[in-house]
Amino acid sequence: MTNLEQDMKVMTARSLLRRLKRLYLIIENKQLLKEQWEGRANIITSGGQSVLIENKKGEGVLHNMEKVQTSSGGQQMVAAVAQIVDLEREIAALKNERKHLESILELLPVSEYDLLYKFHILEIPLKIIAGKYDKSYSWASMLHVKAIKNLQSIIDKEKDRLYSPSV
Repeated sequence: MTNLEQDMKVMTARSLLRRLKRLYLIIENKQLLKEQWEGRANIITSGGQSVLIENKKGEGVLHNMEKVQTSSGGQQMVAAVAQIVDLEREIAALKNERKHLESILELLPVSEYDLLYKFHILEIPLKIIAGKYDKSYSWASMLHVKAIKNLQSIIDKEKDRLYSPSV
């Protein structure tokens, strides 16, 4: 049984939303860490040259490199590559979990999905979400309650499917 399957046994609508938000943050931070390790690998391979290291946002920084000793440079490169590979595996596993949780959330009607995603993941206040629908805060609040109940129902059905004995 995978960690996700174990988590599903005790999952509630609110815990799914909290986990989904957390996954976005963890993935973002691990991708930043991976970029740092890739930068270190670039520094190691530069061999004392000035190098422009660019991150995924297109921001570049010019670094004046000192020559790296060959023996420790090779070991440093192996360590950097190992870190990058480990992070890629971790990120892929986290993205798979995120995709699964998103697929559950996406079973909701569109307005409920949209409200929960914007409120819990993007952290947009209900008043602003209501305004985008030309509705009142009260409408958004009631829709939020309804969406949480519907999401819980979907989760409960998923639990029944996963954990009920096969006949």
